[in-house]
Amino acid sequence: MDEMKRLKTPSFNFYPESFLGGVRKMTDKEVGIYIKALCYQFNEGAIDDEEYKTFPKRVRDKFVKTDKGWVNPRLEFERERKDRYKASRMKNLETKPLEERLKEAGVICG
Repeated sequence: MDEMKRLKTPSFNFYPESFLGGVRKMTDKEVGIYIKALCYQFNEGAIDDEEYKTFPKRVRDKFVKTDKGWVNPRLEFERERKDRYKASRMKNLETKPLEERLKEAGVICG
């Protein structure tokens, strides 16, 4: 398995209240395009210009241009936050003995 794929975070946090507030003026079709665009961005890192041009205006308005392509800022924030958390957990695994980690998790007593 490719090392980057193995280390890649497989999911992102989804906040229904925030999402619904952000799409309240969109049609169902636009919402479908938007959620698919978010998933594509999460998997691929960004949306290229050609794909972005096909989006309805209300969907395009949810993305900003970056060096790597078009991204949704909130999704990037959530990705970075989750990546930092994952990195801190990995560092914790490397620095603490297994017994100490199990005690902290409440798996063993003592």
